[in-house]
Amino acid sequence: MRSNRFIILSGVIITGLGITGMVWNPLFRKVMATPYSFPLLRVWQEERIRRYPILILFIGISLLLFSLFSSGKLRFPAFKIPWKTLLTALIMGGIIMSLWEWRYYGSPLWDGYGDFSRHFYNLIFHPGDSNFGAFNLFIRTYAHAGSPLGPFLIGLLNGVFRDITFSYMILMILSTLGTAVILRKILLKFYQFSSRQVIEYLILFFSNCVVMRSMAFPQMDALVMFWTTLALYLAYLYLFGGKYIHLILTSVVITAAILTKVNGFFLIPLIPIAYIIIAWREESFRSGELIKILLYVAVVPLGLFISFLKGFNILENFLHELTLRGVIDTSGIRFDRNLILFLITFLIAFQIYSYLILAKDNLKSKKSLPPLLIIVVTIVFLLLGSAPFFLRFFLPIIPAILLLSIPKLESIRSFRPQAVNLLIIWTITFNYLVLALHLYY
Repeated sequence: MRSNRFIILSGVIITGLGITGMVWNPLFRKVMATPYSFPLLRVWQEERIRRYPILILFIGISLLLFSLFSSGKLRFPAFKIPWKTLLTALIMGGIIMSLWEWRYYGSPLWDGYGDFSRHFYNLIFHPGDSNFGAFNLFIRTYAHAGSPLGPFLIGLLNGVFRDITFSYMILMILSTLGTAVILRKILLKFYQFSSRQVIEYLILFFSNCVVMRSMAFPQMDALVMFWTTLALYLAYLYLFGGKYIHLILTSVVITAAILTKVNGFFLIPLIPIAYIIIAWREESFRSGELIKILLYVAVVPLGLFISFLKGFNILENFLHELTLRGVIDTSGIRFDRNLILFLITFLIAFQIYSYLILAKDNLKSKKSLPPLLIIVVTIVFLLLGSAPFFLRFFLPIIPAILLLSIPKLESIRSFRPQAVNLLIIWTITFNYLVLALHLYY
């Protein structure tokens, strides 16, 4: 009864906040605006602030309807969802929404990855001294020369598709689909879910606005998500099986993630911290085992990465790139210290899952430890590592967020199965609304 009153009160307050934002939108602008120096960034921001009250109003009304549903005063007719058809539609819809967002932002190829990929294409398919010399000259002056794996793969794909931008999009689509395949394996192997349950969680994955926006958008974060989810799967295999082949494969994956983006460094603490916690709980800690883990997941990837930087004389380039993190344009505005922007992106990325992950089982369960560590380490590194608070930086932890929501969702399913169906429909609506209103940061 008390919880229902709290939901009603929250719904009334949030609905009132949404209406206030619509009526007194200039007040919202004063509170939420960042002083961008670029006119186009200011225009995008004004559009977002003008539309935020619509999303807030949707959340408030949803809470009021949920309070009526939970108290039995509102009933929804029983309905069946064609799960496989819905999943297929969401994948296709995600690609379309991603392309729509890309067109909205002016069809960009940010960070110079297009030129980097073109140099790799020339090296692979038209080798010669002139192309090798041009490649060497480029990477010594290019800010992101320390992240060559994505452009290398795009260069390979360009040999088939003959278009750098299209090859970039294909790589992002393949990375997202590959992530879904790994997530499916985790759900089947470690959670013993039925095929229908797996499809439901894949629907939640593909309906997330952060995933949808990145599906075909030419930015490298979807590939980082793939490596992160693969590292998570290997962490499960090692922590539950203890075979060293899984540590060797993890070493390869972490190296690949680091060579994709600096976010790959976030994966290094995953298995060492998980091992320490699990071994402490089970009173089976061995210092030799921890040293072996650190050798595979930290020393080897870092050694290979530094060797690559020194081999191409781009170590100074990489260090210079790190000093620029958090500053986006020539204004000198630090996006990593903008707490309003962090709160907005955090709430959009976590949405309903910020409630679902708050299950007691997540603090005790061995299965919940790897995804929990992925989320905590990523957020801490984003805060301490001067990373901009853009939604795409939350993309690699979306599968982990889904895995942490399992105990609460399955608990809801056990006593009110229809509520899970409604939650899925609500999640799809919320995420499409975010993209339709162009609220993505």
